[in-house]
Amino acid sequence: MRIVKGVNNEKINQISDILYDSFKNKLNIFIDDKNKACNIIKKSINSNMGFYALDDNDEVIGVLGTVTNANRFYKLRFKSILEEYSFVKTLIKYIPLKIESMTKAKKNEVYINLFAVKKGYRGRGIGSELLSNISNHFKERGYKYLRLTVINTNKGAKKMYEKHGFNVEKEIKYGFLTKKAGFTSVFHMRKKL
Repeated sequence: MRIVKGVNNEKINQISDILYDSFKNKLNIFIDDKNKACNIIKKSINSNMGFYALDDNDEVIGVLGTVTNANRFYKLRFKSILEEYSFVKTLIKYIPLKIESMTKAKKNEVYINLFAVKKGYRGRGIGSELLSNISNHFKERGYKYLRLTVINTNKGAKKMYEKHGFNVEKEIKYGFLTKKAGFTSVFHMRKKL
C-alpha cells in the first residue's frame, strides 16, 4: 500500500463508490439512488485536494479529503444536482447538502471533510496511515492544526482520531433530527500539528 496526494480522473469512479458506501446512510436521506449520488459526488470532487491509499494494483482503498483556506476537496454545485433531478427536487436536496459541505478552514488549519476506507480494508491501519501522512504533509507546510468531525455512532473512528492526538472540542447534539441518518450527535475534534 502507498499513500499519494492527488490522483488522475480515472480514479474518480473508485473514489465516489468508496464515499457513497461509507456515507450512504447520510446520503440516502436526500439522494436515494446510488448512481445519481455517485454522479453528484464525482462532479463535486477536486481530486488534487485528496490523499489516497492505493493497493498493490493501484486501486483506491482509502480517501481523505481536506479543506484549507484556499482549496477544498468537495464542493457541491447546484448544477451537479440539477443534472440528476428536476429544478424543484434540486432545490429541496441542495440546501441541506450544501449546509453540510460548507465547512471552512482558518488560515493555519486544515479541515478533514471526508474520510473513508473501502469495505473489506477497514481495521488494517489504512486510516492511520492516511492520518499520519497528512499530518506530516501539512505540518511541513506550516499548518498548525487539523480539524474534523465524527458522528457519535462511529466509535471506532473516534478512538482512532484520539489515538492520533485529536481531542474533542465540543459535541453538538441533534437528537431525532439526524437519527434517520444513523447518529444523534457530532464530535468536533482538533489536533495540534
